[in-house]
Amino acid sequence: MQRIITSATLGSFLIFVMIFFGYKAYKKTDLMLGIDNAVLTSKKSPDVSNRTVPDAPPTMIEEIKYAISETKPLELQFVAISGGSFMMGTNDDRADDNQYPAHKVTVKDFQIGKYPVTDYQFKLFLDAFPNRTAPLRWKNRNYPHGYDNFPVVNVDWDDASAFAKWKHARLCTEEEWEYAARGKTGYRFVWGDKFEMGKANIGTVFSTPTPVFYFKEGATKEGVFDMTGNVWEWTASQYLPYPGYNPQGRKKIHPKPRIKVLRGASYSDDIMKGTLTARLENDKAFFFDNLGFRLCRDAR
Repeated sequence: MQRIITSATLGSFLIFVMIFFGYKAYKKTDLMLGIDNAVLTSKKSPDVSNRTVPDAPPTMIEEIKYAISETKPLELQFVAISGGSFMMGTNDDRADDNQYPAHKVTVKDFQIGKYPVTDYQFKLFLDAFPNRTAPLRWKNRNYPHGYDNFPVVNVDWDDASAFAKWKHARLCTEEEWEYAARGKTGYRFVWGDKFEMGKANIGTVFSTPTPVFYFKEGATKEGVFDMTGNVWEWTASQYLPYPGYNPQGRKKIHPKPRIKVLRGASYSDDIMKGTLTARLENDKAFFFDNLGFRLCRDAR
């Protein structure tokens, strides 16, 4: 038998191996992204291995089933955010090192997506650009039936940016993202400093994303949904240490052009990852089952 391996075949095999083991690593380590073999969870995070989270109540599951079957596909919507100054990051000892220190930031007026981009919305993009690759686990360039209003996942940074450009928008900076989520309150969560069950898809109540409009009680006062949980969100920002960051006694942060910031946490994360200052790093070419994106654009 001849053993001839073309460069194309080898390339496809290597991509499959990278995606497969990258996905397995994420499942094992709460979104360990395999960058420089660094575990992205801080040593300061509390031990949550014995924490139990109640199952989703039957009524909630039934409501979601109804939402899947009855709700029409959502169109892209934006919410206006008035600019201002706020304290970004935190000095909370419970936070990961990359959230230090709290520092003053000013943002201009802008608009942010009311929801993360959905499967339905991304399908329209694929239809307009047949050369673009469909997300992993889609079949024949179609998402599963009934998932119109679920957040699209398994999209890399370049495709997310291309979608944004198609919509005459852009990915949010992490400054815009945090300001839209926290405003000037300084809260750890949208609704306050204490986590409240039933306001976000986080803490493994579900093992999957949920419709982007479902957790109404967890929306910001301006009406922006899913800023905590459901899926992580790409930002436009390069992963950098904050101004004034002192690495002495803390994790060293090594900036690289390909590494972008993720915000928002996901359904598979512990609630400590759901604080509004939490940030993760990810290579722009990597994508996961719990990673989506949201759009921003300049004020109009």
